[in-house]
Amino acid sequence: MHNSDLNNTHIFILLMLAEADDKEHPNEVRFINNVAGRLGMSISDVESIDANPADLTFQLPKTPVDRMTLMYDMLWLMKIDGNVGQDERDLVVEIGLRLGFRK
Repeated sequence: MHNSDLNNTHIFILLMLAEADDKEHPNEVRFINNVAGRLGMSISDVESIDANPADLTFQLPKTPVDRMTLMYDMLWLMKIDGNVGQDERDLVVEIGLRLGFRK
């Protein structure tokens, strides 16, 4: 992912997933910040996306590599706190379907 709208969407989806179980786990925060760094973003960029989601231009990735990268990050994040809830599963399935994956 090279464009800022794609990167912002990637982080926003991870933030939504982390918040799906209403529990903030330090490993989730650390993972999201690491992904942001990999995407060339700062922690303040992550905080800005979290604080102002309405300002986002939501853009899902189009290339197979970018779609798989987002899916991989979501699956990794979902398991990182050691507890996988139904809300997290539902969100991963919903985003996966929007990315073109099938159940």
